[in-house]
Amino acid sequence: PADAPKRKIESTRGYGAEVITYDRRAEDRVAIANRIASETGAVVVPSFDDPWIIEGQGSTGLEALVQIIAQAGINPHRVVSCCGGGGLSAGIALAMPGAKMTIVEPDGWDDMGQSLRKGKIVPVPADAPNTVCDALQTPVVSPLTFEILKERKAEAVSVSDEEVFRAMRHAHERLRL
Repeated sequence: PADAPKRKIESTRGYGAEVITYDRRAEDRVAIANRIASETGAVVVPSFDDPWIIEGQGSTGLEALVQIIAQAGINPHRVVSCCGGGGLSAGIALAMPGAKMTIVEPDGWDDMGQSLRKGKIVPVPADAPNTVCDALQTPVVSPLTFEILKERKAEAVSVSDEEVFRAMRHAHERLRL
C-alpha cells in the first residue's frame, strides 16, 4: 500500500524488488497482483488465503509449542496472536489444538473478530480509522481462515494504537525485543 511505512518500502527496494504501490482504500491488491502475474508470468503467493500458507504460518505455532514444552514442561492453555487476514492465527490454532486462541486486531480493522461474533464474514468498513498496525489492515478475511478460527472457537479483542505502543514499549523494555 502507498501508505506503508517508507522504511519498509525502501528496505524492500534495497533487496532489489520492484515496489508497486496502490491505494488500500480504493484498489484491490489481489486484483492488482493477478493482473501483474498474467502480464509477466509471475506466480502470486497469497498472504493468507491458501491452505499451504496457513500450514506454513502454523509452523511458528509448532516451534513455540516445542520451546514451551522444553522450557516449562507444559502445554500452553492460551495463545494470543495478531490477526490481519488470519493466516498466522489459523495456522497457530491448528498447531496448538489444546490451547484457547485469542486473536488481536487494531481498532476498526477487527473484521475477524466481528466475523466470529456474527458467524459470517464481515468486511472492514470503508471508513476504518488509520492505525499504526499497517500489516494488519486486511479489508476482509478469507473463508479458510474464518472457518478454522470459528471451528477452534477463537476469541477476539481489538486494541487502540496507544495500547499497541504500550505493548511495544513493554516488549522492548522488559523482554528486550
